[in-house]
Amino acid sequence: MFKQRHRATAAIFGLAVGLSPTTGSSQEIDILMALPAATLTFSAAFIAEDAGFYKKEGLKVTYRTVVGVGAVNAVIAGSADFTMGTGPVFLRAAAQGQRLLALANLVDKPLVELVLRKDVAEAAGISDKMPFTTEAVIKGSAIMLASAASDAPDLLPFAYGLVYTRPDTCVKQREKCVRIARALAGANRFIHEQPAEALELLRKRFDKMDPVLLAAAWQVASQAHAKDIRVTVPGLENSQKVSLESKLLEPKDALTSFDGLYTDEFLR
Repeated sequence: MFKQRHRATAAIFGLAVGLSPTTGSSQEIDILMALPAATLTFSAAFIAEDAGFYKKEGLKVTYRTVVGVGAVNAVIAGSADFTMGTGPVFLRAAAQGQRLLALANLVDKPLVELVLRKDVAEAAGISDKMPFTTEAVIKGSAIMLASAASDAPDLLPFAYGLVYTRPDTCVKQREKCVRIARALAGANRFIHEQPAEALELLRKRFDKMDPVLLAAAWQVASQAHAKDIRVTVPGLENSQKVSLESKLLEPKDALTSFDGLYTDEFLR
């Protein structure tokens, strides 16, 4: 009788272990991530969900699109756990006393677009309905003059895809930071090792976009994703340089040190 009960208990225990996340914890964690836009810049986040990296880490991630700096403000206010955004925005917030903590940099090349005067855009057949500058090039109504991802070596590396949160999140809810960093690291590896498969997953997200246009845009966006997603001082320095040169940050407000603004603790 004892042996039968023992075997039954062992079988149940084995089943429970088999169903647990790879982290060794059976507790699913809910995370709310605010994104400033739904573009290929945030491919790693989408792939982390669609390729199962979040699930593997026992995460249930919900996205909210909060345009522009609203995504940063959502994290500062505590209504979102994480956001992804550029180094210039992240550092300008820090310069104003709103210091956050960056865990990773998923995109280390600036994916910067140029804008045109309306009359020039209309003459060229370009409208604000076009999601990427690539569309104008593919349709033959424009030519690519320059891309910051390849034509601005003085800005490399760049903090263009920072993943960050409030510093106390990683203290009070450390497992959130551990798991999200691990899932997004897996997604970035997937982008580099299996770019064609990653594109197929993204086609479902961008199903209203011309497939030829999406493939062309992916050629640029995938190469802009970092192989080493640790946040670096040079990347932050280049990000701050952009804010200074564009007059979005006064020299007197520039940060002289980035200590306490980033960590690689969750990527080791």
